[in-house]
Amino acid sequence: MSSWPSRSLLSARAEVWRSASEKLIQESTSQQLNAASEAASFVEEKEFLDWIRSLPDEELRRIRKQSMDEMDTMTKNSWRKSKKLWASAPESVRRVSGHINVDLFLSLLKKHGYQDTALVEDIKRGLPLTGITPSTGIFEDHDVTEDADDLPDLEKVWSGYLKTNRPSFMTQELIEHTWSTATEELESGLLREISVEEVQRNNYNVSYMFSINQSTPERKKFRSVVHYKFVNMASRIREKIRLPTHRQIACEFLYLQNGLDMSPIVEGKSQALAELERAREADRERVRLAGQVQPPSAFPSDLPSLPEVFKDRLGDQNYEEPTETLPETVRRQVRPHVMPCGFLSRDFKGAYKQMAARDPRQNICSAWDPSSLCWRYFTCSYMCFGSLWAVSSWVRISKAINFLIRRALFIHNNIYIDDIICIERLSLLTEAGRLIDSLMFKLGFEMSADKSEEGTQMRTLGLEYAVDANSITTNPRTVKRQKLAKEIANAMAAIMHEKVTARALSTICGKCNFLSTATRASGLSACLSPLYAVSAGLDEDSILPGGATRHLMPVLEHLKRLVLSVPPSTIRASLLSEDVAHFFSDASDSVFQSRACFVLIFRNFIYTGAADFPKSMLCMLAERKTKPIGILEAAALIMGLQTCSPILRQDPHRPPSKVVLYIDNTSVLFGALKGTSKDITLRIMLQEFRTIIAMDGLHFVLRYIASKSNISDGGTRSDLFPDFVAALKASKRPAILLEEVNWEATEKAMNEIARNTRPMQTS
Repeated sequence: MSSWPSRSLLSARAEVWRSASEKLIQESTSQQLNAASEAASFVEEKEFLDWIRSLPDEELRRIRKQSMDEMDTMTKNSWRKSKKLWASAPESVRRVSGHINVDLFLSLLKKHGYQDTALVEDIKRGLPLTGITPSTGIFEDHDVTEDADDLPDLEKVWSGYLKTNRPSFMTQELIEHTWSTATEELESGLLREISVEEVQRNNYNVSYMFSINQSTPERKKFRSVVHYKFVNMASRIREKIRLPTHRQIACEFLYLQNGLDMSPIVEGKSQALAELERAREADRERVRLAGQVQPPSAFPSDLPSLPEVFKDRLGDQNYEEPTETLPETVRRQVRPHVMPCGFLSRDFKGAYKQMAARDPRQNICSAWDPSSLCWRYFTCSYMCFGSLWAVSSWVRISKAINFLIRRALFIHNNIYIDDIICIERLSLLTEAGRLIDSLMFKLGFEMSADKSEEGTQMRTLGLEYAVDANSITTNPRTVKRQKLAKEIANAMAAIMHEKVTARALSTICGKCNFLSTATRASGLSACLSPLYAVSAGLDEDSILPGGATRHLMPVLEHLKRLVLSVPPSTIRASLLSEDVAHFFSDASDSVFQSRACFVLIFRNFIYTGAADFPKSMLCMLAERKTKPIGILEAAALIMGLQTCSPILRQDPHRPPSKVVLYIDNTSVLFGALKGTSKDITLRIMLQEFRTIIAMDGLHFVLRYIASKSNISDGGTRSDLFPDFVAALKASKRPAILLEEVNWEATEKAMNEIARNTRPMQTS
């Protein structure tokens, strides 16, 4: 979700929506309906959601009914016109897409001002398979300087080689499913069989059909896919396609239901990368100012005022009082009324089979016939799943339908390729579902009746959503977690027998990335860097040697544990300025003493603790080539987080919105942001750090802070610790000294380090 406009601008735009709807009630005419529709021409989601929240149920019903009545009038003559248009279309295109009411589709897009009206003409003509996709103006263009002429010709990239052997990568069950699908499509007319001699004579490019197993213990499911290897080499997507994310759906739901902007705390990958860049810039600035007195970094808004003696330790005359870091709109927001909302989902039936290929001769598919034990060849009339053009074209269709549902029906929705996901107040949920079904019927798109859901729970995009009056929870299903854990265990067994393939590791990485995103558990993605490094640049079927993969055993074991134990992601609607916790940690490494200290500022209290590092840890670090300070900083971070974990989780109904971690060691900070490090010792420490984050289920954000501005720096020396505690106790908030600290996770990481540095024994 992009940054939203200011509160004053939002209020002004919401007023436009409100006044337009009031005029509509006073004078129910097409002209006034268009005025309300024009007011819906928004750039940011928040404006539309503000407008919906401002309307009572009856008023929203009236607007939607007026729009549907007008649409009914447009539909009466549109089917006749569409049939005339389809009569002149090629037979192969008409067979696939002839059920779509192209006249009504085009009329509605033009009426509401949609810019990509060329989409309807592409549907009528059929869609190409090669070349550069068009620039529609919906998304930002890539830096594509090549013209279509610069792309490799399909005839040039086609090797001319035809497979003759049985597809060994598929089981017999998958082979039979692939052939069964091909037979059904052959009978329905979507495929037309051609001989191998015709393929060779015309030098046709051939793409091969295969199936993948997506079954669960509850239901058997196979999906047929076409491997468009050479077709995709001659294709390029011009635009940067952006699809809705789980983060976006969750934030929009909480804003519509609770009226609170939760986007500052629900950060995604782009925000994490931005944090990394800011940290690097801070490090460059620190180097530039080397030898000078560095000004302290900005403190969070709710840090206590510190007495003069402590100010002197933090930066002498350059000390400044803490400045605001949370956005102004977040700090001043007041909880509005709660409007109970739910989910509504719809799915297209055989979405890709509703799009026709412009030239079936470019769309040659082959499937293995298990009875005759040979490859059979077909011309395919529809855009199969696996083509770049097929995905790009369906995104165009989904964006157009998304636009019409909002502009014509005034229903908030997101569409992920062919999955429609709507957020609506519970009192209007069923009615909204009927309106969407009616619109899809009028447009002629075929929908899947068995995949429709309504209510406070929903399964979509691989996740289970559950909502209540104050939160939204996303969780991958247990059976999928167990299936992934089994795949990891199989990979570990294959490593021991030196039979693991690059494909197995890349599959694990892909599924773990999805789970990491779904649960906001970055501890999962932290384990993947070693897996990527081993399989990078290798063919998927390559068997990796044991010497190159045995060091992955502890990583995979760690990953399997996380997959099964990571809690669901729960985002609670809360006033952010009250619920942010700030955590500082630091470590010292001197000739006389090595010590760790942490400070947690949470609500009305300051918690602090400090302790000398265990001698066993220091002895182990003395044997390492790496400078120990980075390891000690990571150990201090782990120790402090594990010690403070009960404090942060003591109220499960009101946990902190986020915990901001302030780190002054850049190597630890960069490693924590990326989740890995080139140094194996630091990498294992960081994996343990990510494990704590994942197990706690709290949302952590990393920030760089200069050493002289780090509060916990004062507690890393035993001779200064009493003054440090006294300074904290003299602040506005009461300070609590935690006399017992928890080294358990740190010692566990050290044992893991010791095991990894010994040669691995094979059975």
